[in-house]
Amino acid sequence: MSPKLGEEGKLLAMLEHAKDLAQASTMQEIARATLDTVKTVLGYDLGTFGLVEGENLHFIESTGFPNFQGIRIPLDGTGITVRAVNTGETQRVDDVSRDPAHIAIISSHIGIVTHSELDIPVKIGEEVVAVINLESENPAAFKPHDATLVELLSEHVATAIQRNKQLEQLKVSEEMYRELIESTLEPVIVIQGSTTLYMNEANARLLGYDSPAELIGRDHTFMYPPDEKARIREMATRRQKGETVPNRYMMKLLRKDGTIIEVETSVTLVNYRGQPTIVSFARDMSQWRHFEDQILALHTHSARLAAAGDIQTIVDATLDAVQNVLGFDLLSFLTVDKDSLYSIGSRGTHPVINRFPLDGKGITVKAAREKRSILVEDTTRNPDYIQGTVESLSELAVPVVLDGETVAILNVESTHINAFTENDRKLFEIITTHVASALERIRVREQLLAEQAHSTRDLVDGANKIAAMVRHDLRAPLQTISNATFLIRDHPERLPEFTEAIDRSVAYADKILEDLRGMTGPSELQRTLVNLNDLVEASLAQTKIPPDVRVEVTHSDEFIAVSLDATRIRRALDNLVKNAVEAMPRGGTLTINTEKHPDRVTLGVADTGPGIPQAERPLIFKPFHTTKKAGTGLGLTSAKQAVEAHGGTIGFETATGKGATFTITIPTKNW
Repeated sequence: MSPKLGEEGKLLAMLEHAKDLAQASTMQEIARATLDTVKTVLGYDLGTFGLVEGENLHFIESTGFPNFQGIRIPLDGTGITVRAVNTGETQRVDDVSRDPAHIAIISSHIGIVTHSELDIPVKIGEEVVAVINLESENPAAFKPHDATLVELLSEHVATAIQRNKQLEQLKVSEEMYRELIESTLEPVIVIQGSTTLYMNEANARLLGYDSPAELIGRDHTFMYPPDEKARIREMATRRQKGETVPNRYMMKLLRKDGTIIEVETSVTLVNYRGQPTIVSFARDMSQWRHFEDQILALHTHSARLAAAGDIQTIVDATLDAVQNVLGFDLLSFLTVDKDSLYSIGSRGTHPVINRFPLDGKGITVKAAREKRSILVEDTTRNPDYIQGTVESLSELAVPVVLDGETVAILNVESTHINAFTENDRKLFEIITTHVASALERIRVREQLLAEQAHSTRDLVDGANKIAAMVRHDLRAPLQTISNATFLIRDHPERLPEFTEAIDRSVAYADKILEDLRGMTGPSELQRTLVNLNDLVEASLAQTKIPPDVRVEVTHSDEFIAVSLDATRIRRALDNLVKNAVEAMPRGGTLTINTEKHPDRVTLGVADTGPGIPQAERPLIFKPFHTTKKAGTGLGLTSAKQAVEAHGGTIGFETATGKGATFTITIPTKNW
């Protein structure tokens, strides 16, 4: 698949390529131009173009499917393209294998297996005259906006087919020629020599005249501004002589009131009564300029949304785009909050009601509930309509959907019946897609800022707790050391006693500093090969175990060799043993278990205390969180960091009244 353009780029490119259809003179050229446009704009490489011929669908052109032209499928048979013709509705199938109408004709003819399909009927009035078939080897390749863009293209294809059929019939019968030319919606003029032989009503209106009779028989150069006359006369003369000149070009026309308009003309040379005759179709480029203004409005709107930092900026940018460029004046922007819609911005009208319950009436409420756009051509016939400060006669409500939920509504109203078209609906749906993206970006940004603020608060709280802990916990051992040194001077005979007190205070201060170092020190491990059982014995030897606490130690093997940073894992084990002992102030059983497995070793420390309260369990490893009066809240955090630095895990199991078991698991397969 070729690279795809952005949504505005797709729409603009589609409109530009659609102009190529104006110069297509055969059905084959129309089909080729259509498939080239789809491939260039949407990037889909597999497609076919089929014409309805009697009871069959005849494929006359293809892209990506060699030798596919000429295949015919009966319209009374099966097939997704056949269904598109018979129903007159777009068919978007994410998985063709699940669609019973799918026929694997492509696979059987050319060996390409497709998984998703998009079929757009081409209709003149209510009659389906052709179908644009796109397929992909990927499932769910076609999105709703792809279908919308191809539907827009199909309207231009229908016009081209209608014009082509008309031109073919013109060559057969002069009477039919006049009738068909008059019925076409596009301006047409027929020139022979320099004389205007014929002009339809649409061309007369384009030039500001009441009737073609005012213009037929006159020199055709009367309709050109002075600076265009010579160029157009020369091109017409050369064309009628059989010389090669462009079939499509831009030109200026002089209207009856003296104003000048720019048109794009497509010219065909035919033989009429034995004379070369020019048949020219014109298209008022003010319509295309309007389309270009709409594209520019979408681009500007997208740029403003990209810079928006809050929802009010999004609201203002959206309402400005719709009002100033798209030309609609009665607008409102509503957001969903819990069970209601609230108006937070408007243009041209100020709603009498600011709150609309989602279980109540209202066209905007219905659009929000059903998560789809609703176009009401005549509000007097719609029971959901609620009148505001302006008596609107038509309304278009388009939801902004984010993560499958309606978060806002863009609503436009008019004092005229049938004021909005399907193209307006599609344009507004593109706008609300932009709004949804902007709201998502702001929501993510706010979440990140909240998380950042929370992290900053945690850091500040942590720093404050460290400072408070250092002040509180180090004050006691330092005061003990100070008192001991003072007493040693007066009572040197008690030196051993005071020295022991100093040693205990230094050990306590060192424990605090070690906990802090475990939190903030380098994470690089100093691995050595050790016996895990020896670490357990060393930890128990250094821990003061009350006499009413019974110790049970079990090992799966006498020697459990493991490569680890003995200092850090020993410190983690000391924390677990100390916590277990402190959890049993009235005595109990301390159980330590080591086990060797093929790819890991485990170390378990269990107590028979009251267990960890439910509210404390999610916070157990959080830095600075402690339930102890003199605790630092760093022990388990440091233990978790040490274990995870080894690629291991630490977890716990607990139940109220049944104690707690902490288990360290360290992998051995990577040493």
